[in-house]
Amino acid sequence: MAQMQETQNATNEERSRLRTENALLQQRLVTLEEQQQLSEQRWNEKLKDEQSRSKYAIERYEREKELDSMKNRIKFELI
Repeated sequence: MAQMQETQNATNEERSRLRTENALLQQRLVTLEEQQQLSEQRWNEKLKDEQSRSKYAIERYEREKELDSMKNRIKFELI
């Protein structure tokens, strides 16, 4: 009978330890998911910024190309 009680106590202690460990792991999971979301938001913002910069650079290049073309036409007409 004493052996059964010891086994039951050990089982209860193990169950309690596992529940505590599980709760800690679940909290860690929640924390990691929150960190992942924040990281994704930051990267999406960086991506949008980079896309905006690239778009601006392309537009600027196109304007400069058009101006050069106009300058060359004017020079050609003056010749």
